[in-house]
Amino acid sequence: MRPGTELGFLYTIFENTSDAPIFIRSVVIRGPGIGTVVRPVLIRMAPLRSGYHHYDVDNATAGGLYLTDPPVLLEGKGCHRQSLRDVSGFRMSPGSYTRVFLVIRAIRPGRFAIPYHVIVYSMNGTEYRQTLPTRFTGVVSNAAHLTPVPYQQADCVGPAHARYLAGYGSRRKT
Repeated sequence: MRPGTELGFLYTIFENTSDAPIFIRSVVIRGPGIGTVVRPVLIRMAPLRSGYHHYDVDNATAGGLYLTDPPVLLEGKGCHRQSLRDVSGFRMSPGSYTRVFLVIRAIRPGRFAIPYHVIVYSMNGTEYRQTLPTRFTGVVSNAAHLTPVPYQQADCVGPAHARYLAGYGSRRKT
């Protein structure tokens, strides 16, 4: 990554396997270089399924790296726009699935690592913390090449009312 650019990650599936609703309180991102080399600028919940039967396929995209906010993806003849919700107070009924959408901004050259994520939630009035061992690392460099925006995302920016993340504008990969 170059300083000043942003990357979006749609990842880390979190499932409510209990018999009671849970309420997300926060998603904690820590690790070497977090806050000094890169910093989180956006953390949102990306619902995939509400309860055991309601899938959010029309408002969901595949997991992965995104250069748009919200994540958008051309599939077939149409654009899918990932539905995003605030983290604090996000309610998950039993059987629900959600992902985390994290956008990080490169601040200065150096290495960073996110060794795990901590999801803080409450159920039946009790607070819990769950560590999810999703890990990724990266490097911020003034000489880094900018990743072109895949056409599957770029072609949906206007129609799906999304924006490019900082540093990408309309750079398009065909």
